Amino acid sequence: MEERLSRLETIVEYHEKMISEMQDHIKTTNDEMGSIKTEIVSLRTDLQNLKDDMEKSAARRTWIATTIVAIASIIANILIALLRP
Repeated sequence: MEERLSRLETIVEYHEKMISEMQDHIKTTNDEMGSIKTEIVSLRTDLQNLKDDMEKSAARRTWIATTIVAIASIIANILIALLRP
C-alpha cells in the first residue's frame, strides 16, 4: 500500500510539474501575442499614414496637372487672339 501511495505521489508530482510548465508556456505565449498585437496595431497605423500620404500626393499631382492645363489653355487663347488679323 505504501509503495502504491509513493507511486501515486510521484505521478501527481510529475503532473503538477507538467501543469506548471504548461502555465509558464501559456504565459509566455500570451506575452508574445500581446507583443504581436502591438506590432500589428503599429503596422496598421503606418499603413494608414502611408495611404493618407499617397492620397494627398495624388491630389497634389491632380491639382498641378489641372493648373498646367489651365495655364496652357490661357496661353493658347492669348496666342490665338494675337494671331487673329
